[in-house]
Amino acid sequence: MQDFAKHHQRDRSRHWVAGLILIGLGTLFMLERLGAIETNALRQYWPGIIAIVGAGQLLAARDAAQAAKGAFLIFLACWLYVSIQRLWGLSFQTTWPMILIAVGLTHIVGGLSAKSEEHIEEGQS
Repeated sequence: MQDFAKHHQRDRSRHWVAGLILIGLGTLFMLERLGAIETNALRQYWPGIIAIVGAGQLLAARDAAQAAKGAFLIFLACWLYVSIQRLWGLSFQTTWPMILIAVGLTHIVGGLSAKSEEHIEEGQS
């Protein structure tokens, strides 16, 4: 019961942090769109924010599924940066199928993680 309470508390704080980050980013982008601030660096490097969130999720992962989600966010950030900057001649138009592959891999890892957790729980019963 105590584990559930601790897990539930962690989930609530994660939602607060995610919400505050989104509000902050939305505010920055809105101020930039209204011309109140100049954010050239933000325009180029905003995928780094996604990478930082992914790294945090990867480091705090309690199972393979959560680690896969963090790794996906890091991949997504790299893909966005490469596509925005058109590095190596790559663009959104030429590389979008990579996102489908990455989402598929994330789901497979999540499914395998759930099955391994079921085996562990069955063994403990």
